Amino acid sequence: MKLELTINESIGLNNALFYATNSLKGAPLALGLRLAYNIKQLEPLVSSFDVVKKKALEVWGEKEENGEFKIENGQFVLKDKDEFEKMLKGSLEEKFDVEVKELTVDVFPEKIDAAIVAGLYKIIVE
Repeated sequence: MKLELTINESIGLNNALFYATNSLKGAPLALGLRLAYNIKQLEPLVSSFDVVKKKALEVWGEKEENGEFKIENGQFVLKDKDEFEKMLKGSLEEKFDVEVKELTVDVFPEKIDAAIVAGLYKIIVE
């Protein structure tokens, strides 16, 4: 199944896949394989956000004398927060085609956390 996802959507789906992987202990092999495959397929998109964030920090992040990014109260100090966020937002909204394996209802356990279903909704088919 081909999905058109933004980087932001791919991060959300990736988080849902990891949550499902960690929550569904003892799930059928078919489900585990499809979860793992989909995580692998989303990896380049999720990683690309880290690259974009690093580039935005290089442009808008303040640095210490030693070259490290300045951090205050656990957050990067920015020269212009609005411009930094604009740069990130533009990247997060880019759309990409991703090939994923759909998840059929029959591979899930009979009782399942609704949060898992909600997070994986885009790739579940009946």
